[in-house]
Amino acid sequence: MQRPLDVVGELSLLSGSGVELSVRADGRIIELGIKTVAQGYALASQISDHRQRTQILEQAQDVLKMADLIIHFRVAKRTVALLSGNSRPTVLSRLSGVAPVEIRPLALLLAMLRL
Repeated sequence: MQRPLDVVGELSLLSGSGVELSVRADGRIIELGIKTVAQGYALASQISDHRQRTQILEQAQDVLKMADLIIHFRVAKRTVALLSGNSRPTVLSRLSGVAPVEIRPLALLLAMLRL
């Protein structure tokens, strides 16, 4: 069965807070990359209302499920989290206010330590 959507491309974005975000897509995986965990926190904090942030992420998850796509959030070239139609938020995701994103604690720790 053919997937409903294939995404291919590469671009760089600059957030309102000055964080450079690289976006790469190949097939069903979209990679959003930043250099440091602090930059990721700054980006996530731009939507300070927890309920609004959760609603946006849940809507994105619904779209990703329909399109059969996965977003990999990468910090320092490590996939520290993902969002897809099947992602499962971890305790850390809920505590961080980014559920339904699935945070990978070990990868996040290694990215923080830059290992």
